[in-house]
Amino acid sequence: MSQAADLLVHIGPLREESETLIKQANLAVLLASLSPVSAHHKALSQVLPALHIADQPITPPGGEAVCYAYTLKDFNSLAPASELTTLYPGLGKARHQSVDTQTLPQALEQAGLSQATFSHLIIEQPEISLSLLQAFNHSGLLDQLTHLWVRTSPLRLYEGMATDAELTQWCEQQGFELVAQDATDPDFFLLGFTRSPLYHKLKETHAQLAERDTQLNQLNEEREKLEKELADSERNSKQSAQKAKQQLAEKDAELAERDTQLSKLTEEREKLEKELADSEQNSKQSAQKAKQQLAEKLAEKDAQLAERDTQLSQLTEERDALKKQLNQALKANQQQKKEHQETEQALKKVEQQYQDALQAEQKAQEKLQETHTWFTHRKQQAEEGVEKIASLQEKLTLSEEERGNYQSYFTKRKKQHEEAEAKLAEAQQQLAEKDAMVSQLNEQLAMLKQSNERFGQLENKLESLFGEQRSYIQQTTSALGQHVTRSARQQRDEQALTHYLQHGQRPVSTQLAPGYAMALLEHYDTHHHDVVVIFGSTYTTELLAQSIVNARVEQPRLMRQNGQRQETHNDVTLSHDDLPQTIVSIQHKKTVSNELKASLDNKRLSHAVNVVYAPWGECQANDQTALFYAADSTLQRLNQWLPEDARVLVIVGETLPEAGHSREVALPLLLKQLPTQRLDVVLEGNNYPQESELTTRWDTLLETRQRPGQWLTLPNALGLRVEG
Repeated sequence: MSQAADLLVHIGPLREESETLIKQANLAVLLASLSPVSAHHKALSQVLPALHIADQPITPPGGEAVCYAYTLKDFNSLAPASELTTLYPGLGKARHQSVDTQTLPQALEQAGLSQATFSHLIIEQPEISLSLLQAFNHSGLLDQLTHLWVRTSPLRLYEGMATDAELTQWCEQQGFELVAQDATDPDFFLLGFTRSPLYHKLKETHAQLAERDTQLNQLNEEREKLEKELADSERNSKQSAQKAKQQLAEKDAELAERDTQLSKLTEEREKLEKELADSEQNSKQSAQKAKQQLAEKLAEKDAQLAERDTQLSQLTEERDALKKQLNQALKANQQQKKEHQETEQALKKVEQQYQDALQAEQKAQEKLQETHTWFTHRKQQAEEGVEKIASLQEKLTLSEEERGNYQSYFTKRKKQHEEAEAKLAEAQQQLAEKDAMVSQLNEQLAMLKQSNERFGQLENKLESLFGEQRSYIQQTTSALGQHVTRSARQQRDEQALTHYLQHGQRPVSTQLAPGYAMALLEHYDTHHHDVVVIFGSTYTTELLAQSIVNARVEQPRLMRQNGQRQETHNDVTLSHDDLPQTIVSIQHKKTVSNELKASLDNKRLSHAVNVVYAPWGECQANDQTALFYAADSTLQRLNQWLPEDARVLVIVGETLPEAGHSREVALPLLLKQLPTQRLDVVLEGNNYPQESELTTRWDTLLETRQRPGQWLTLPNALGLRVEG
């Protein structure tokens, strides 16, 4: 199959519903189970060529994880049980161990399916279902997913598990619609989802809106940046112009002051020249002297005036420079005004783009609202369709029941008619035979009348018939004698059994054959077993319990008769957690277990028996899956309690073969859980066709494991002793 084909990924145990989905999907399949690969998985891979089995479980992070294993492997988990033990009390205590796990991309890469289209997903591991979906969604693996099935419950069966309501809410947020629910078990069911056809369009719309929001934020940031730069530019321009104006005003004031001083000096010079002219007229000497003084003063004034001229030139230059700076500042101000106008135009353009983006966002919101309204309408139509389908299915069920009733009625009537026809044909045949016999007798009578010789022949024949009758009577008498002998023997066994059980007490009511019961009791008393394990036989449990209790009562009485005062501990009763008591009786039905407990309590036998409820579970024997009692934990505790050389009597009742199952798996299971003890295994009943090869296979098993064994002789039973 091409890697580009659609792919179905199955995570968790392969239950009946999910196996049906895999067979109907006709896709490439990746199966990742928490338990090891079983023979059923291998057989399924032969039926489905496109099935790939992962060698490690799948978890969101991958790596090492803790696996919690129960007596039923379908409930093995990656989290401790919470309300699961309340829902299924027969699971027993979990064993935990470390396991290596991998991520989904790693599993796809290993199976060569990394290019396949991941379109279908089944999660049968409820304790990690939501975390798996969240991890797949974060990595983008759910983008192409169209069909989803998840095993869930309204209860938190495991620690950290999401309930069905939480799971459904998350799936609806991701665009999945609930379309199917397997309600066979209201506490542990499979939910089916399909991806809405508008999911990808809705996701694309959200992406466009997010992109528009990003662009809008960028435009707002650019606008704020431009406004800030414009404000800074205007503020700097105003400050520069104001500073230049202030400096120019200062220089103008200083220049005006210099002009005033120059005017005063000019006036003083003119005044001194006038005085000099007057002095020349009055007196030359005085004039000479005054001239000299005046020349000195004039020279001084000229020097001051030259200095003033120099300062004036400097001030003039500074004023020109300031005017030039002012012109440059004015030009810069004009340039900044021009840039400000351009910035305002760019800002207006940005605002126009912002308005366009707002309008586009508003249109997208309106389109999204229309899409949401259409999606809600389609969902309502789907729910109404589901209700109509449920109603039609209910009507179809009623119609099928009525059709079944009519079909049963007509079948019954047809059977009665056929039986009546058969009886009529039989009666007609008998009538014809009688008519033929009458005709024959008439012919014989006619022949007797006609010939005496024929009469003699008839007499001889009559004597022959009398001889055959005598032989028949002798055979009947012999068979009757044998029956009387067997009845006497059975009566003797029954009397011996009653005498064995009573010891002055009311005997146990048992349906066991007396010969087998006596042989079993004698075997138990002879070999002194340390413990008795009984699978699925209430009668044998009560029989051996009564025998043990009688022995416990008889032993102190004999000690008192002999004058001995010894303490006995036979009446010490252990708790149900401290296995074993003398008898461990294992039943696969809760009702039978409760009835047996009540019966033992009424007969005061409960202190000798520990009743264990263990449903039938799948076990492996000769590479085949078989059913047997899920009592691994009980046998493990028994092995811990017993010494290595203990003697264990194991009795397996006829409940399994009566239901069509073989008990062949019993011996491999016992050898695994009780590997060192000596085992006496007794199978009640020995004429079941499904167990025709059991003795041969057990001999082969013991030979393979090099365990010495010998078959025991018990009436109507198979017995095998396996040495430790």
